Amino acid sequence: MSDLNHEQKIAEMMGYYQKGFPVQTRLDEDGLVLYATMLAEYTIPQLNAAMKKIIRTCKYFPSIAEICEAADSLAEHVSTEGKGVPDAGEAFREMIEQAKQHSVFTDKWKFSTPVIEMAVKRFGKMEILYLPESEIGIARAQFRKIYEEELKKQRERKVNNEVLKDSRMANLVNKLAGKSKVLALEGRT
Repeated sequence: MSDLNHEQKIAEMMGYYQKGFPVQTRLDEDGLVLYATMLAEYTIPQLNAAMKKIIRTCKYFPSIAEICEAADSLAEHVSTEGKGVPDAGEAFREMIEQAKQHSVFTDKWKFSTPVIEMAVKRFGKMEILYLPESEIGIARAQFRKIYEEELKKQRERKVNNEVLKDSRMANLVNKLAGKSKVLALEGRT
């Protein structure tokens, strides 16, 4: 299937779905082409699922970002077998459980996601092991901030990597970054 054919199918699908929204929010032909181009990284089934999710809650035709967010959320739901990404409270409890089971000098600390592992590393294993019970609330708040920063960084990396998959975009970034960055962006460091 060529990219043009795939993009045509996306444009047709978006044209179909926008009929479920108020007339003033509908896209013209150019708008449909833009949506199709920007959403081409997703499969038709992924976009169908995203639009079915969106149509239940949105009053107006969704932006490209809202469609991407819905498609990514559904993909995450499937990849985590319906569990989703742990929230900060769940991640904190996971850290506490590992602290109860292991010492700081062992590599046996195991976490359900790499993001939790990074947040625990930044928070500090020693900090949690020797935390006075009276300071657990403060520690929870500090950990929440660290964990949410790590989640944000992970999402940012994911988006950057997806954008740079397109060789034209990677070439533009290489030109803007200068020749010293070219090899790194091409994976030839």
